[in-house]
Amino acid sequence: YASCRMKERAMWQMVKNCSSGINHSCSPNCRNAYSQYRFEEVVRQADLILTGEGKLDRQTGMGKALDGILRVGEKCQVPVIAFGGAVEATEALNRMGFTAVLPIQPFPVTLEEAMRPEFTKENIERTVRQVVRIIKQFTK
Repeated sequence: YASCRMKERAMWQMVKNCSSGINHSCSPNCRNAYSQYRFEEVVRQADLILTGEGKLDRQTGMGKALDGILRVGEKCQVPVIAFGGAVEATEALNRMGFTAVLPIQPFPVTLEEAMRPEFTKENIERTVRQVVRIIKQFTK
């Protein structure tokens, strides 16, 4: 458990480092974070990557942090599922390599409501729980 928590903290720090750049670009700092936290090593041990971003669209594959995560997942042959507050261009995102892209909103909401941390957390948790339920059906 302690090792898992350390990896979780390291991964969270990597995400924060990647997201701190202008336009959330996968800058040299982001690539350094992938290296520093041995992201590829962690991914090689994974069966699946669950990741997300506020809005998933064609720009997601243009050097943003999720693009870097996707490239490492592809290199390690680990499927990547992305969650977003809003999802546009689903087919284009699938062609980029995402196994699936899923919206977290249960119904149409205002941007103000979507940005409320507690509302967002509940939506992420609910959506991930549903994906895990599907996965469990195939791993019995």
